[in-house]
Amino acid sequence: MKTALLLLLLLAAPLAAQEPLKACATVPDLGRLCEEVGGSEVKVVTFAQGPEDPHHIEAKPNFVRDLASAELLLLVGMDLETGWLPALLEQCRNPKVLKTGAGYFDASKFITPLEVPAGEVDRTQGDVHAHGNPHYLSDPICGLRVARGIRDKLSELRPARKEEFEKRYQDFRKRLGARLVGEKLTEKYDIEKLARLHEFNKLGDFLKKQGETDLLSGWLKDLMPYHGVKAVADHNIWAYFGARFGLKFSGFLEPLPGISPTTRHLNALIETMKSDGAKLILSVAYFDKRHAEFVASKTSAKAVTLAHQAGAVEGASDYLSTVDLNVQRIVAALK
Repeated sequence: MKTALLLLLLLAAPLAAQEPLKACATVPDLGRLCEEVGGSEVKVVTFAQGPEDPHHIEAKPNFVRDLASAELLLLVGMDLETGWLPALLEQCRNPKVLKTGAGYFDASKFITPLEVPAGEVDRTQGDVHAHGNPHYLSDPICGLRVARGIRDKLSELRPARKEEFEKRYQDFRKRLGARLVGEKLTEKYDIEKLARLHEFNKLGDFLKKQGETDLLSGWLKDLMPYHGVKAVADHNIWAYFGARFGLKFSGFLEPLPGISPTTRHLNALIETMKSDGAKLILSVAYFDKRHAEFVASKTSAKAVTLAHQAGAVEGASDYLSTVDLNVQRIVAALK
């Protein structure tokens, strides 16, 4: 009996003593999602910091060291990091996190891309992404799908912890659902299907037919009265958020993606906004706010600073609080 017990303890010891899986995330949202699913089983290093523009990150020597010892790399993909990540991967010499490695996680594989160019892309079009708009993590349903992919990847790399990752993913899904549509609807329905109905402005009719209108709460209820509201943004970063919550974009402060605004372009945009009745100017922390303020002064639209990723502004500490902050700031501006 004692021998059998000792053998069991010896077999369990390596599992209990296993170090947390080291992961590198290119952007804060991916880092936070990995922590949501992985918990204490992961140690995440994030390269881009909250207020920074994830397109243009200064590659630091410690990034190479972190990648060299990492088991997992989480990236947005769709060429978002193309200006700085490839050189780091070449220098780190870690096959685990290269494109062919088991620890390479391209989160864009779990979403349906928007705004994929129909033809060839060249520099005359500005910083257009050939594979579509990469800012999908602003949409909580995309975030949920990515979290599900992270669950599967972590389970692949740490199969002994599969049940723990599943448990944490389901907990995250319930919390996201409660903020999206409320706890009762999350328990009864597939929240992704409810979000799809809202995208096409059919959620209200569906719930009315079910006699469940009063059960709706959360982000979709908050934004339902404003479905179809026109907005502009400094950079084309809110396509997925807008599609999910019903915002329509009249244009952007940038004349072309990645090109600084000109007075001529802004004046033309102001006329378009007046014609469309645009009510919002969505701005991010790294963009010069003087342009949004100028446009706001010439129109009836309100300038609203949103968090393009976790940590971008105060109050956006994790993934869910980032989405929540963005929803509440938009609602406050439209009331």
